[in-house]
Amino acid sequence: MDGLGGMMQGSLPIFDGNSFNDWRIKMQAIFAFQDVTVVVLEGLPELGSKATDEEKRNFKPQHKMDIKARFILYQCVGPKVFHRISKAETAKEIWEILIKTYRDGDKSKKVKMQTLRRQFECLTMEESETAAMYFNKIQEHVSAMGACRDPIID
Repeated sequence: MDGLGGMMQGSLPIFDGNSFNDWRIKMQAIFAFQDVTVVVLEGLPELGSKATDEEKRNFKPQHKMDIKARFILYQCVGPKVFHRISKAETAKEIWEILIKTYRDGDKSKKVKMQTLRRQFECLTMEESETAAMYFNKIQEHVSAMGACRDPIID
């Protein structure tokens, strides 16, 4: 998986505005693999106008990591999402925009899960249904609930 210059080869997860939580988990693994997690989550240190030569030397590799992280993020988003992040100047800024914009999908999952739970609690077998048909209906609800990442107890 290690390609030229330490970059990955193969398909990268592309975020198109859907399934943010799944994409976020994959991206965190990529950030760790590429050793850029620190700059994505914590950002670059401030380099003041009176920085010493040593501070400038220490800043250079971190700045390079930030550029690498931004490149990865740009490669892993679709055009619609890219336009939201294209003006950001650091990887941390990009990541914060994505979190702020798309994490709210988790709230809608909670509402959907509540609806599915209520429907599940109200399920009854109709007179015209066979046991197999009723069992399939239950399985469909359980699968939909599982898609919301809610633990299902048998």
